Amino acid sequence: MADPQYDKTMIKKGNVRVKGRIPIGKSWKKKMLVLYGPSSNGAARLVKYSGEQAFAEDEPSSQIPLKDVGSALRCKMSEGSHGDGITLHMSDRSIKQFLCDTELESTEWLTAIQAELTRNDNLPSGMFRVFLLPCATLNDSGECILYVTSDCVYIYDNEQKNKQITACDITHIRRYGADAKRKQFLIEAGRTVFNQEIHDQIEEAAERIKKKVAGRQRSVPTIPAKQPIYMNQKP
Repeated sequence: MADPQYDKTMIKKGNVRVKGRIPIGKSWKKKMLVLYGPSSNGAARLVKYSGEQAFAEDEPSSQIPLKDVGSALRCKMSEGSHGDGITLHMSDRSIKQFLCDTELESTEWLTAIQAELTRNDNLPSGMFRVFLLPCATLNDSGECILYVTSDCVYIYDNEQKNKQITACDITHIRRYGADAKRKQFLIEAGRTVFNQEIHDQIEEAAERIKKKVAGRQRSVPTIPAKQPIYMNQKP
């Protein structure tokens, strides 16, 4: 999983004020809000943290998937609420609001959220957003797109969709599996296992034949050649 502080899919981060959960005596509390684009960690979303430390330790308090947001609008808050407000109209007809300290911040947040809402990021069937871990055989790492076909596995750059990082034939995959604890998926590619096994068996059989033939040659006794017998030769 990518470090939240260096996640390239992080579009905007800043401190905002949101209402507390207690119905009686609700007050606007300062929280850190982060807007992430689609990545291996999920679809585009707004993630709320209690503060800078929680953000650094990747401990979010809640998140709002943008696919559940119908629209985002600037709203005029009631008197006593200092700052410019933004209202998110959810698909279940509920609303969520947060306050920005200045009009400029409110405009920046609104522009960023609306841009993500209008972007169609649905990937075709067989494509997945993954985070490529650093390895010795590749120069690239980070967010990318994994494309699985019937005969090959491709990895493309997340930003430059036409840039292919690497590819692997299905028959070259030795083994694969998932580590649920680390949230990792491993593909080990290299030699073609089936063909290599046949090759090894042929080599072993050839070695056995060589040893068997060599043993037979050593066990054959040496027979002296018979002297020729001529018709007029006396015994």
